[in-house]
Amino acid sequence: MYLSVKNKKSLKLRAENLTRSIEGYRREVNRFLTRRVGCADTAADIFQSVAENLLRRDPDPPIKDVRAFLYRAVKNAAFNLQRSERTRAELNVLLAPIMEEWDERSPENIIESTENVQKVEQIIQSLPVLTRQIFIMYRLHGINQKDIAEQMGVSLSTVEKHVKKALSLCFSCLYE
Repeated sequence: MYLSVKNKKSLKLRAENLTRSIEGYRREVNRFLTRRVGCADTAADIFQSVAENLLRRDPDPPIKDVRAFLYRAVKNAAFNLQRSERTRAELNVLLAPIMEEWDERSPENIIESTENVQKVEQIIQSLPVLTRQIFIMYRLHGINQKDIAEQMGVSLSTVEKHVKKALSLCFSCLYE
C-alpha cells in the first residue's frame, strides 16, 4: 500500500503522541499495577509489554482514551499473569509426588517398573482382537470412546465394556 507523504507524517505524529501519552501515564499505571500484583518489578514488566504491544498496533483508528485503554490492557495482562501463576502452582502440587518418586528411582524400582511394563504388554497382546484394538485406540492413541464406537461400528456400551475389561486385566496383573 502506498502512503502519501502527508499520511506518513500524520501516522508518525499519531505514534509520537501515543508514545508521549503512554509515558505520561507510566507512573500512575505502574502504581496501580504494583498494588494489583504486589511487585514493582513485575508491574514494570507488565506495563512495558503492554506499551510495546500498543505501540506496535496499527495507529488507525486512533485510541480515543489512552488512559482507559492502558488501564484495561494492564488489568487484563495482570489477570492473565496471575492465572498462569496459579495454574503453574497447581501443576507443581500435582507433579510433586511424581517428581519425588522419580528422584527415588533405585535400580530395584527401575527393574520392577520394567517388569510391570512387560506384564502389561503381555496382557494387551493376549486380549481378544476387538478388545485389544479398542483398548489401544483409547489408551494409547487417546481417541474418545464415542469416536471409537463410530469408527468401529459398535455401540458406545460395547466400547466401554471392552475398555473396562482390558483395564481390569492390566490392573489385576500389576497388583497380584
